[in-house]
Amino acid sequence: MAESVNMEARDWNGKFVAVVCKQIHAPLGPLEVESKAVEVGLLFAKQLGVFDFIIEGDSLIVSRALSQSSSVPASIDAVIMGIRSAALEYCYNVYFSHVKRNANTPTHLLAKYAKGIVHHGELS
Repeated sequence: MAESVNMEARDWNGKFVAVVCKQIHAPLGPLEVESKAVEVGLLFAKQLGVFDFIIEGDSLIVSRALSQSSSVPASIDAVIMGIRSAALEYCYNVYFSHVKRNANTPTHLLAKYAKGIVHHGELS
């Protein structure tokens, strides 16, 4: 089963700039998918040449783990450590922010589309 991770880039006005979609062919749980999405986003920012940015995600556990304000679940520890290391190595300023899922609807719709599932209506 493939999981889809997606990141969209917006400028400081919230205007859409670019998007990346990637399928990961591995059995991952929600925390693992969210942490892999952040990893993809960090690499995407590097490819775009953007070094000052905010990565928003709707997993409070992943957001807290990245901001180093809480312990990291074992299932995502290696990915989180890699993200922290890459952020220090490649980025001047990167902030990790939690957003509620309903604020992240465009990204979730993109994920469903990338998996080959076109969704009509509201996300539950």
